Parts: sequence; C-alpha cells; structure tokens
Amino acid sequence: MSESNNKKKLNKAEQELFNEVVAQLEKGTAPWEMPWDSKGAPQNMKTGAEYSGQNKLYLSIVMLLRKYKDPRFITFIQMREYNKRSDVENQIRIPRGTKGYPIQYVNYYSRELKRTLTGKDFKNYTQAEIQEKLESGEIYFFSKIATVFNIEQCEGVFPKYFNSADKRKSNVDLSLISELANKMDLKLNISPMNKQAYYSPTQDMVHLPSPERFKKDGGFYKTTFHEYAHATGHSSRLNRELSSRGEPKSYAKEELRAEIASLFLAQKLDFPVDDIEITNSSSYIESWLSLIRKEPNVLFESAKDASEISDYLYFYVKEYEDDIFKERKKYKEMEEVAFSYGS
Repeated sequence: MSESNNKKKLNKAEQELFNEVVAQLEKGTAPWEMPWDSKGAPQNMKTGAEYSGQNKLYLSIVMLLRKYKDPRFITFIQMREYNKRSDVENQIRIPRGTKGYPIQYVNYYSRELKRTLTGKDFKNYTQAEIQEKLESGEIYFFSKIATVFNIEQCEGVFPKYFNSADKRKSNVDLSLISELANKMDLKLNISPMNKQAYYSPTQDMVHLPSPERFKKDGGFYKTTFHEYAHATGHSSRLNRELSSRGEPKSYAKEELRAEIASLFLAQKLDFPVDDIEITNSSSYIESWLSLIRKEPNVLFESAKDASEISDYLYFYVKEYEDDIFKERKKYKEMEEVAFSYGS
C-alpha cells in the first residue's frame, strides 16, 4: 500500500514505515499497542547500539508483525565482515531472496577534508565546533539508506545474544514508579478515587487510578509510562509544548509521542507488554490516521521525539537502580566487617 504525499517525496525507509503504520491503523490497530515480548530494543548486531527515531519505530513494528524475538539486525556488508573473522563452521548467511528492511542513517561530509567524517574525527571536535561548522556549511550532512536483516532470517551459528539487562534486570514495580517521579521532581497521585490517568501540566502532577483498577499489572505500568512521557514536556524537563484537546493536531501528535515513547521504554526495561487492554479508542486511531496521511513527517518527528523521551526517562531509571546497587553493596560490606569482628 502506498499513500501519496504531495509536500515531500518519501525515501524508501520513510515510505516503508509510513506504509506499515497506515496499514495497521486502517485495520483499527495502533502498532505500538501490540503485544511485545522480545528481548530488548532493535539494535545493530555488530555495534550493539540501539537504533533510534524512525528506524527504531520501524524495526520495532517489523519485530512485532514478524514475531522476531531476537532484537539484533545486520547489514549484508556487516555479515561478510563477520564471516571473514569467523571459522567456516561459525559463519552465517542470508538466504537468497530474503526480504530486508530499509533504514535511514546520516553521514557528515567535510569540505575541508574532502571526505566523510568518521567517529574518530568527531572526537576531535566539541559539540559547539560541530554546530559552528554545520552553520557555516563547512560540514554538511546527507541521508543514506541501508538494508538490514533480522538475525532470525539468517542461517548459521550466531553468538549468543547478551542483553545488559540480563545482568541487572529492571524490576518494574511501584517503588520504581515512585522513585522515578521523585528523580524527575514530579508530583504523583495514585488513588482508587481516580477514574482516569492523566498528566496535569498546571499541577505538574501525574494522576493514576490504583493498580487494582486495571485488568493486569502490565496495563498499569504501560499507562504510567505514557503519562510520564507527557510529563517530560514540562519546562523543567524537555520543555515541549503540551497542547490541550482544543488543538486537535498538536494534541494528536503529543499522544503519538507518548504512545511510542511508552513502547520504547518498555523495550529498554525488557518489560513484556502482553495483550493487556485496549487503551486507545477509535477516535484516537482515526485522528492519527488522518494526521499521518496528510503529514507523514509528523510520524517521523514523533518517533524522534519518542526516542528522546524514553532516553530521558531511562536515565533516571538507571540512576535509581545504581542507587539501589550502591546501597546493597554498602550493606554487604558492613555485614562482612561485622562478621570479621565476630570471628
């Protein structure tokens, strides 16, 4: 399926994401609402780096629709490089005719050096210097398309997938929810008297029904992720415009950001999202479908914003977990000292 866009011609990666999202919305399903039980967020097999923005959203949808459990993706060139370093019995191959998935990445070109900049080059510049060179035109960037394949599409012996979360898996519970609010200096009101979940910008407070009002625990935590995503828009955080329902386009875009961000955060926490409960009414689906058809760029911008939002929230999650780790380590050391005195 392909929707026309008179304002801007979409590249192959953008068109694929656009088509997938529109197809699901036309069926009455928001792809970010689908059950998620894979291990971690989509990432590059060679570097281990997570994809971001529209690439992350597209590959997440690919994983959801194709039921891939392994989050690793690889390009054909990376596969060849991997095989050069591997014994014959440990090599991998992509079967002929296998469909890959287009992603978009950015390269930076230096007019002074007359070549594309490498990661090593960037270490020689400060952020301010890079910005200055971009503004002067000394450095410019351009987009390129690469095709990636999920590891489950490949044949051969693969290195075991190691998720850093396997070592210190995030414990998603009420303590985490409470401490995350504290870290963000965000007011939190969880009460059985609350009939709906919402973030109040004027109060800078997230209001949530108590967990028992949800059919499953997953519903409570996914809803909390969504409302915390809205809260990042406060001027003291990511400083994003938080529009009211009276501005349909802006409101729909903010809801889209929060929905995608809640999926991204669940991936980072390795938190399974099962078929919990439908949280988006048909009116939301229709508003997103209408908006994305008219302005596809809204989808790409929302995915980019959602990456930033989930990274922001995850920073505080890890900070909280580091606090717990240090506290446990300190307690263990005290126990060992006490034991040595008692011996």
